[in-house]
Formats: sequence, structure tokens, C-alpha cells
Amino acid sequence: MDGLAQYQRRNNVRIFGIPEVNGENVTTVITKLSGEKLDLQIDSSLIDRCHRVGRPPAPGATKHRAVLVNLSATKLGVLSSPRGGCFTATHHTATSHTLLDLIAVSEETAVRSYGQMPAPGLSCHDLIYCVCAVKVPKPEPKLIHYRDFRNINYPELFEEAAGLPWYILLQMISLGSARSTALKWRALKKLGVGKDKNGLVLNHSPDELNDSFADIPVASDPARAYTEEYVSAPREVEFHFGAGTEARTGKYAHEQINTYISAHNLFNKFQSGFRKGFSTMTALLCVTEDIRFAIDNKQLTLMVLIDMSKAFDSIYHPLLLKKLVNFGFSAGSITWIKSYLKDRQQCVRVGVFSVEWRVVNRGVPQGSVLGPLLFNLYINDLTDRLSFTKYHMYADDLQLYLHFDIDDFDSAVNKMNADLVGISEWVAQHGLSINEGKSKAIIVGHNRRLPNLDYSNGPFVAINDKQLEYCHSVKNLGVVMNKHLDWTEHITNTCKGSLLAFTP
Repeated sequence: MDGLAQYQRRNNVRIFGIPEVNGENVTTVITKLSGEKLDLQIDSSLIDRCHRVGRPPAPGATKHRAVLVNLSATKLGVLSSPRGGCFTATHHTATSHTLLDLIAVSEETAVRSYGQMPAPGLSCHDLIYCVCAVKVPKPEPKLIHYRDFRNINYPELFEEAAGLPWYILLQMISLGSARSTALKWRALKKLGVGKDKNGLVLNHSPDELNDSFADIPVASDPARAYTEEYVSAPREVEFHFGAGTEARTGKYAHEQINTYISAHNLFNKFQSGFRKGFSTMTALLCVTEDIRFAIDNKQLTLMVLIDMSKAFDSIYHPLLLKKLVNFGFSAGSITWIKSYLKDRQQCVRVGVFSVEWRVVNRGVPQGSVLGPLLFNLYINDLTDRLSFTKYHMYADDLQLYLHFDIDDFDSAVNKMNADLVGISEWVAQHGLSINEGKSKAIIVGHNRRLPNLDYSNGPFVAINDKQLEYCHSVKNLGVVMNKHLDWTEHITNTCKGSLLAFTP
């Protein structure tokens, strides 16, 4: 075979730059080099021919001869030029044109197209391309647990069912009647449905519980300093309570305030808590639909669920009153709300025993109608500190999320951390506190795309310098969301809870 025929054989590969040593075994050199540089284990028995090309170099020469390797015995095949023969020269200089590149594939049937394209404006090296049809591995089959009813011990089931006091159900009227829900649940608990509160053991004294509710763990100094700097910008439209409000309940005040805020569209549009026509369902639908849209666009979603500690109890009253000025509340209305919040007291009662009353100087009244509305107005501008992420709120539950391509993971984490810094600053200035231990982070994506992202070693999101681990699933507004956004885990937990409710 002449020299030209050697280089035109499709399974030959010519390798340059390998140092030449007298007495070397070229086959051993190639197999060792493949393992070290390419992580490709080639058995020497599969190489048909392997030798240096050209005349031996003169003593002291620094230029080494190329190595010619025949791969016909391996599973690799070298593609010939689409025009026949081998590729033309792929590297060009002012004085020479050299063939440096070949395409070796293991499955030629998977190749759809390939070729050689000059790129004179970009490089002196031609572009060698190959388009292959890659088979996407099928996802692992899901393991579905179900209850097998074929082997039920019916005599034992009937015997146990016969011992239940069914007469209680017969005495109960239909669920659609006007009978109170409390009476229905009281009757159901006699059947063993629900949790039994009898025999409840308290691990703390009533005084300790009262101190826990009355004392706010968050210092008010940052909120006091921020309140002094806070500049109110009153709206042109002012809110006034109707006549007789002082003599009525907080419910009447709530109706007027809510009507005013809604009419002037002052609520944060992504706040679903304690608003008419909104619920946890609207919050979850908004977020999950955004995530599904990202999945359809082959993107992943980084989401952080922020939990605040005793948020309703930590509201700083002077700052709340200043914020109400921005909403257009008149001086008389603010005076009424100040009186509503001032000098409230609380105590803890266990059975017939109660502790001393404690004055509560912060927070909004829990269980009141007006309290949640005032809280919504207090945190209405929380998301003004966000620059990159989307969000949705349900009262004090804040969901931050952003979509990203798999190659932009580091950038997505940096953007999320930047917004978390802004949220942390706002929370501190308003006398609130983030519970980093209960805040969760999760990455949601398609089960074929998510395994390609290695996030076990970071980068991680952090709140107040505390790193959050990425969870497999999180509980979001009562619904378990996993990293693939399927509801298998939530359905399983719901079914288990339903079965456990029927205690023997």
C-alpha cells in the first residue's frame, strides 16, 4: 500500500505532537495516552496497526514524527469527507495547509450530517461539525403503591364495623342543614374520627406560655431607627371613617378600609392573603403555572419559601401608622387605629386557671377581623426590594422564584441571593425576623432535565449568611410540592392522613 492510500483509509487516525523515544512501543504509548488524556480505555489487541510515519529524525532533532493508528478493529469509525476520501486541509497559514482534524464516531448510523466549513474571519482553523441523533434515555418507571383489596379478611372487618356506635350517625341530620359544624365534629369524634385533645400535657407553665406570647424576640431598635427616617408621602385621596365607627366593632372599620383600598387598587397585586376573591388556591395556581410554563420552555425554577417568626405579633405600631399616611388615611382615622392598637392585654388560661394580664405593645390582635388587613398594609411594600425574582405572598408567607437555563445556574443563585439580601434588610428595618431554619429552597424542573444539574455541591442560596440546602420536596401553603412538580407525594400524605384519622 503506498503512502497516499494509507492516509485515505477511513479508519486511520494520524496523531501529532507525541514525543518520540528510541526503542518505544508505539501501541503502548497510544493506549496509555488515550487513558490519561481522553479517559478512553483502548485494548491494544484491538489496534490493527500503529507506527510512526516518515523518516526517523536526525539526532538532536526537536520535531517528532506523527503516529498513524488503524482503528478498524475497534468500535470507532473515522468519517470520510462528504465529497469522498478524507477531509481537505483544516489548518491554514500563509505558507502551509495542514490536515489536523478527523471525526471518529462509535455509531455511524446515528450520524445525520457532517462536514467542513471554512471560517476565515474568525480563525485559521476550519470548522468541523457533526450532527448526531442522540437517543434520550427513558425516565425510570414510577413505583406506585396501592392497597390490595383482594385479600381482605371480611369476617374480621364486619365484626369490627359492627362494634361502632352507628346510631350516632343516624341521629345526625344531613351536612347541608343549618346544624353547627362544632356539633357534627363532636359527634364524629365519638366514632374515633379526628384528634383527641383529652389528656393534653403542657411541657411549660402558663406563665412561661404567657411570656412567650407577650414578649417579642425581635428587638424594636432597628424599626425605631427606620421609623425616624421614614418619610410619609400622603395620597391626594384621603380615607375617613364613616360616622359612628368608634361605637362599632372592628368589622365595620374593616369593611370601610377594605372598600377604600380595593377601590383605589392599593393592595400588592400578588398578595392573596385575607382578600376577597383570593385564597391559597390563587397563590398556588399562579406559582405552579409559572413553573409549568418554564418547564415547557426547557427551563428550571429556583424557588425559596421564606418563613417569618411571629410576624403578626412583631408589627411596630409607630411605623404602621406612618405607612397608613401613605395610603391616604386621614389624621382622625389614624387616631382611631392608634387607639384600637394601644394598651391591649393578654393572658393564658389553662382550664380554670389563668395568669396575670400582660400589656402587648406590638403586633395586631390575633383572631380579629381588622388585624390581618393592617398586617397586609404593613408589608405591602416588602417586594419593592426585589430586582430579579418573581414572587407571590399569602399574608406573611413569601415565595420567591426565578426561571433559568441549566447553564445559568450560578447566575440564578447570585440573583436570588441579591434579592434575599434586600428582603432581609426590609424585614430587619420593620422589626420582623426571618426564621432561616424553616425557610426552604428547592429547584423544580422536568425529570429528564433536572438530573443534568449537579447542585449537591452548590452554589447555594443563603439568608442572613445561613446556607439553605436544596430540598427534594417542600410544603407550600399546605400542599407538598416536589422537584418534578407532580403531586404523588401530596396525594400519598393526604390519603395517609385520612386513614389515620379513623383511630380504633
